[in-house]
Amino acid sequence: MGLFDFFGKKRAEEEAAALEQQKEQQHIATVEEQKAAHEGLSWPKPFRINLMRTKDGDQAGIEDPISEERKEELGQMIYEPRINSSEVTDLATEELLFLLVTHEAYNRHAPLENYDQNHRVFYNELLNRIHEAEHLYILYDVSTGYPFLDGGYVCVYLDQDHATKAVELYKGQFRRLVVAKRPGEGAPAPENGPRPLPFFDYLYYLGMENIVVDNGWYKAFIKRGEISAPPSFGKDPSQVPPASPALVFAMTDFIEEMRWPVQYEKRQEVTKRKLERVMGLVPKATFLMPVQMADAPTGENGQTRKELRFPMIRNRAKTTGAEIRFIPLFTDLFEYSKKFGNVKDYRPVGFAYPNLLQFLAGADGFIINPNGQGIVLPKIVKPQQSPEGAAQGADANAVDETLKAQSQEPAEGVSEGMPAGMQRSAADADALTKDQDKAE
Repeated sequence: MGLFDFFGKKRAEEEAAALEQQKEQQHIATVEEQKAAHEGLSWPKPFRINLMRTKDGDQAGIEDPISEERKEELGQMIYEPRINSSEVTDLATEELLFLLVTHEAYNRHAPLENYDQNHRVFYNELLNRIHEAEHLYILYDVSTGYPFLDGGYVCVYLDQDHATKAVELYKGQFRRLVVAKRPGEGAPAPENGPRPLPFFDYLYYLGMENIVVDNGWYKAFIKRGEISAPPSFGKDPSQVPPASPALVFAMTDFIEEMRWPVQYEKRQEVTKRKLERVMGLVPKATFLMPVQMADAPTGENGQTRKELRFPMIRNRAKTTGAEIRFIPLFTDLFEYSKKFGNVKDYRPVGFAYPNLLQFLAGADGFIINPNGQGIVLPKIVKPQQSPEGAAQGADANAVDETLKAQSQEPAEGVSEGMPAGMQRSAADADALTKDQDKAE
């Protein structure tokens, strides 16, 4: 090696070391500046489950899962200008959530450097854990049989103990909830039988797109679509069975409100407004109706013609005790299979709502998802749709009559993601288009 090469290499090493020292000094300065900008702020504590106050306090018995010493240790990470994913993979889930909410809170107080990029590191790690979970723990509302909605959010937990404790917290708000263990995206395929439907896929059909994770502790908010794409994604629309997620969500939200045994100011107004939303979505929906295509005599030389037949659900009027009959309608195959999945005499046929009105002659109205939300639409109430496709607002009398017709009875059990008979119903759905052509 020549003399000039030796001194040139040494100079390059010295320059590189000086540059590294400069970067380190700049890093230290940035961290100190960010600490100074947030001086005096305390570390977050577990959040309340919601804004409703109870006489005993809705956080009674909740212990902070993270000590102050551990918070001080973990919290230093949020001051770092660059956070790597490798730094968070080994953290406990409650520690990850603590950092996520602390990062958000501190950034609101004073901007943190590279906030968006660093926040995505925490957020992506949370999404990965939810996506890879074999099981999730969900709060279900006993009064509806569906996932409980708190302000429109589904409560999801990765820890069963947290979910169980949350049920106790909600009791103080007169909510009757249970913890349901549901298969996650990471659930293994069973040795025998079909793979269980992942919970986030099921939520699509319920129209439940907003999720709160670990509500009652260091909670985070995510979107269902960040975990799972719609089941119909990439499929030929003509081959996708009917589904009405927005309507299902509105109906579930309405019956949850209606069956909540509390009174508060404007309660009736809130309930009616939620029912109005349901009635506004009905005219735009396509429903499944169980039908038979039977041969009926025409009276001419033994000739027959195809006749559409459908079942009725019978009940007794609350006031008179007279028998009333409703045509069952279903928003999707999940709901259909609860009642008709194993009934071989009927097949699900899809109808746009306006095409169903012709069948009301011998019925007292419709009942939507009779083994689910059970929304009754009396015959005298016919939600209308404008030519542009937007539902017109229901008049006050129609809303009042519809509200009177609803059941206050709680559900018989929580709704499963894959009801019995679902496979047979799905196979029958292949004939939807052909049957509908015949029926119309």
